[in-house]
This record gives sequence, structure tokens and C-alpha cells, in this order.
Amino acid sequence: MEENSLRCEIGSEFEIEWPPSRISKTDGYFPRILNPLGKEGVLLLSGRTAIDCICRDLQSSCRERRVYMPAYCCSSMIVPFIRNGFSIEFYDVGFDGEEITYRLTDEKIDVLYLNNYFGFKTFLDIEWIRQKQKEGSIIIYDRTHSLFLKNDPYIDVADYIFCSLRKWFAMASGAILYKKNGNLIDFNLRECSYVQAKFNAQILKAQYLTGDESVRKEIFYSVFAEFSHQLEEDYADYKMDDKSILLLKSMDFMELMDRRRRNAELLYTELRDVGWLKFLFRSMGDGVVPLFVPVIIETPELRDKLRNILITRQIYCPIHWPKDTMIAPHMEVNRIYDREISLICDQRYTPNQISGIVQTIKELK
Repeated sequence: MEENSLRCEIGSEFEIEWPPSRISKTDGYFPRILNPLGKEGVLLLSGRTAIDCICRDLQSSCRERRVYMPAYCCSSMIVPFIRNGFSIEFYDVGFDGEEITYRLTDEKIDVLYLNNYFGFKTFLDIEWIRQKQKEGSIIIYDRTHSLFLKNDPYIDVADYIFCSLRKWFAMASGAILYKKNGNLIDFNLRECSYVQAKFNAQILKAQYLTGDESVRKEIFYSVFAEFSHQLEEDYADYKMDDKSILLLKSMDFMELMDRRRRNAELLYTELRDVGWLKFLFRSMGDGVVPLFVPVIIETPELRDKLRNILITRQIYCPIHWPKDTMIAPHMEVNRIYDREISLICDQRYTPNQISGIVQTIKELK
């Protein structure tokens, strides 16, 4: 979105320009980002579609169906396991005021679920993971947040790798799944009937943002909500739609990474002295491309107040995530769930627009 847009809205679903306005200048980078194993991946509707595929692929080889996964997660990561007859055990995730911490088990693990957070380096002890693998653990790596992270050690240890691509790009659907050894079972993938409505709504949002008076935002927002509702219930065996594949092929990955890093650096520089706010990660570090810049607010009440004020300025910063009912009240992860908000830093926005987020935050207290 250009700075001279007639309407300004930051965050929420990506808008789409159709047809794509340019072809990527970085074709050689495409396979290195999306194809870390050097083999062809399966293009799917969403991340939960990928998890469902993994579960069904495991059913032929995994007798014990207990998944050990982080307590800091989205319910969309949990549901496909439950629906496929797997049980869930969580490892606790905390925040000590400086960095993310983990509380891990020494017990045998059947299936170990790994992920990083927001594109930053939050790895579990790689030697602990290797030991679990030696003991027979199957490793699933959710690469969604760390798609652009350099020198990612999880790629070497994972048996399955998947990424929800639509979290990063202007596309209606999209995830990619790899199996390191052997082939996935045949899933007979089909077209998803409700994706076209979302695609049309994303085009409407682009028209709205450029000042088209005939478009009301309530129209495309209702479609986005309906898409999310349908995806919760109906996600299995769907492939990525053809338009999203074309959009993916048109992405300039290098420009995307540069813009995200630049915007995130601005947030770090301008908000470091805000006393009631802590960054979930002290700094970005080398090789990091943020999905968001997550911050921890002093109290849950202040976090909710901040979010509401941002919304009044048409700045839509999400909370990661709505807490699943399976999360026990005594777990340390509740302190993150209750106080976290994810600041927008994505490639759609200029430094001036990111400065609007900063100014709103600084006015709060």
C-alpha cells in the first residue's frame, strides 16, 4: 500500500492486486526459501491442512499417538491432531523478562512438534532434540514463523516440515509440506470451493484502500470472517489455489525481507524506552526476518487498552493467540498469552506508517 493511499488501514488480511503487477526478480531465491530439503513439496490450502496430512501419513508407521508440543500455540495446530486420534501433551513456554524459556521432559516422546516464534531465534536445545530422535521420536517442524530465518538447525533434524505461506504473503490460500524420507501417502487433493470468495474480498480491500467509494469495508471483512469460520471446520485434502500459486511466484522475496527488517528495526529503536513494554526478544540478531514484533505489556488490562486504542486508529495488531481450553491455569505460558500483542512490521507499510504505530503507543500512558 502506497503512502498516498486515500485510505489508510494497517494490518488484518492482505489486500491483493490482480493480476500481479510484477514478476519476481529473484527467481533463483524461490527454491532456496521454499524448498529447504531439495525435493518437491506439496502445495496445500493451509497449515492445518498440512498437519492433517502429516497425521494421516503417520497412521501407517506410528503406533503410539502422543504429540509433545509447545503450550504457546494456536488451536489450529492442536485440532487436526485431536481429530486424527492423537493425544496432546504440552511443554511449557515462559518469558523471564529477557527471553523465551522452555520446560522440557526427560520422558520418551512419540511425536515432537517444533516451531520458532515470529521469525526470531527461539530454538530448543538441538542436542536434546537429537537425543529424542535417537530414542525414536518423530520430528514435525512447523516452519511458518521462521520461513526466512537463516541457518535454521531444525531443518536438519525434522522428519516433516511445513509452512503456512499465507501468513507472509498476499495470497488467498497456501501452505507447503515436505517429508524428508520417503513419500507422503496419496491424499487425492482437490480444489477448495470457498477460497475464491476470499480472493475476491482481498481484491475489494485493495480497491477500498485506494479510495474506491463503491466498496464498503464491512463487505470484505464479513467474507474474511466467513473464510476463517469455514477453514476451522473444513480444511482436509485441499490444495493451494492456482491464483495463489501465481501470486507466490511473483513475490520479490529480497524486497520483502528488507522491508520487514527495516520496519522491525524502527519499532525496536523507537519503543525501547517505553517502560511498560518489553520486547519478547531483546533484539533481532543476524539472519532474522520478523513475521511480527511481539511485545509483552505490563498488565493484561493495559494490553487490552492498547489494542483497543490501536483499533480506533485503524491499526490492527493481533494477539497470539486466543488461549486454548487445554492450557492449564498454572502454566507459565499464561503470562505470555495474557500480555502479548504483535506489532505490525510487514512489507505493505512504509517507515512513516510504522511511525504511526509508535506514536499511538507512546501516547497511551
